[in-house]
Parts: sequence; C-alpha cells; structure tokens
Amino acid sequence: MRSATTTTLLRCAAFGAVGAVVLFLVSPLTSTAAVLNPVLYAAIAAVTMVMPMLARRWTGVPGATVLTAAVTGLLALPVTALGPAIIVALVVPAAAIDLVLARRRHPGRVTTWLAAAAGGVAIWALSFALISPDLVSPVLVIVLLVVRVVSYVLAMELAGLVAGRLRRSGVRSGRRRDAHRGSSDA
Repeated sequence: MRSATTTTLLRCAAFGAVGAVVLFLVSPLTSTAAVLNPVLYAAIAAVTMVMPMLARRWTGVPGATVLTAAVTGLLALPVTALGPAIIVALVVPAAAIDLVLARRRHPGRVTTWLAAAAGGVAIWALSFALISPDLVSPVLVIVLLVVRVVSYVLAMELAGLVAGRLRRSGVRSGRRRDAHRGSSDA
C-alpha cells in the first residue's frame, strides 16, 4: 500500500471494524450452517468479505482489501468459532482480489468480477481444510466452487452498490475522481 495516506489507512481500519461487527452478527448463523450444510455456509459466509471489498472499491488503493480483511480478522478473533483461522480465511481471498486489482486504480465491472471470482476460488480451496473428507464428493466440490464464486461476485456487487451510494450521498472517498467528476464507482 505504498500510495496509501493516513486517511486511507484510517478508512480501511474503520471498514475493518464494521466488518468485524458484521462477522460477529452473522457468526451464529454461519456456525450453524457450517455444521449442517457446507453449501449454505459457503453462500452465507461471503457477507464477511463485503467490507474488505468495499474498502478497495471506495479507496481505489491496492492492498486495501488485505488490510481491511486483516483488521476484520484481528478484531473478530475473540468472537469467532474459527479462532486464528479467521484471519487466514479473510486475508487469503482478499490477497487474491488485490492481486487481480493490483495495477488498476479504477477497475471496470468485469475486472472487479474477475477479482471477486479469484477470491471465491481462493476461499473454495481453503474450505477443504475444514470440510470432513467423508463429505467430499465430486458434486460437492463443483457445487462449492460455483457457490463460492457466485457469492463473492455478489458480495463485490454489493460493495460497489454501497460505494456508489456513499458517493451519491456526498461522502467523499478522497479519490481524485470524486473531487473532479462527482459520483463514480470503481
């Protein structure tokens, strides 16, 4: 995050704190879903990535996704059933997203979808560390991949929607495009 200002870092921390609250609020639901149905869990758990995705889309700064995910994980550590694994579960897909968006300050819609899909594939691969090998079948593998990718793309769309609404309401992200052209989302 070499181009990040103190303001950008504080915004990422604020988004991370909100992300930790979201994670805390959905934790009972995700914990139950993880035990009962891994596919349902995969669909619901994507909501925990909305704030890191929003931080990247709002600030336009490469690395904002990872920083926000790390803050979210650290703050949620005491209240999640995953324990320290929550940090890995948030930072690894965030890193995949940031890698796709690395050289793009203002990525287009297709690029953000590709980044979200990369994050979905990363968390899909990680999820097999927690799923009982007795449950794994070719159908489950394919269904989980599709659900993870689609849910991450939807989370990225939600992040874009929120970023656009923030800009339209007059909240400035500090990005040059906000100052010069008004409301625009990455």
